[in-house]
Amino acid sequence: MARKIRSDATVKAVEKRLDTKKEKPALRNPDGRKTRSDKKVETIRKGK
Repeated sequence: MARKIRSDATVKAVEKRLDTKKEKPALRNPDGRKTRSDKKVETIRKGK
């Protein structure tokens, strides 16, 4: 069973955990743009 991503984790930590490459960001903003690496997952989930 897959685990949920913690809301207090940063985008950088999640990308490292998922082992993604820089060419294809794992997480994006609700409008489709790339997300800053120091942003928290909680902020992305809230949207605007």
